[in-house]
Amino acid sequence: MTRNPEWLTLEGDESVVWTGRPRTMSLAGTVLGAAVRTAVVLAAVWAVTGGHVDGLLPSAVPSVRAMVPGTALLAVAGLAVVWAVAEVGWGYLVIANVDYVLTDRNLYKKTGVGSETVTRVGLDRIQSTSLSKDLTGNLFDYGSVAVSTAGGSGVEMVITDLDAPDELRNELRRLVNEAGSGRTAGSGAVGAGGGPSGTGSGTLREVVREARTLRERTAAVEEVLEG
Repeated sequence: MTRNPEWLTLEGDESVVWTGRPRTMSLAGTVLGAAVRTAVVLAAVWAVTGGHVDGLLPSAVPSVRAMVPGTALLAVAGLAVVWAVAEVGWGYLVIANVDYVLTDRNLYKKTGVGSETVTRVGLDRIQSTSLSKDLTGNLFDYGSVAVSTAGGSGVEMVITDLDAPDELRNELRRLVNEAGSGRTAGSGAVGAGGGPSGTGSGTLREVVREARTLRERTAAVEEVLEG
């Protein structure tokens, strides 16, 4: 996947390498929880309206159906259904508004419903990556990738609930290694021939130059003394 999201503004010749989103199946827990709670509420309303609860109470206790108006029970049932739908709908909106983008220079994460928050981590700052999967993640190949930066206080960004997270981690590590190689190659001084040279060779040339200057000054002093 190499789509270019509308919210992303690339820098110069920066190009998109990978894009992704959290898996929709991560909403399954929210759906299941909402369904169970709604089923319990509806079952309780059905038991009260049908008089099934009255048989479990002592004879001296008035009928629950007589004490609780039918409109109130219907309102409770309707509220439970609306709450479940709203909870699942909000969970879907949160997932649908998360975007992950990896370019040849940066890793981006966009979140927010209604308003957008974009977090960026430069590949040249990334020090390590870690992959985490739970038991079901190992079975169905999903998990999270965490990114730590040099000089940071810990994890800088977490790409969560991702299908095939190894794909992102492998691509990320490749680009980070390339960025590190570029920094190493560009850190040397420029030699007399115009080509790059390492820091060690530049230091050696400086020492040789100082030694030559010192020898010339010593020879000059000896000539003056001999004269």
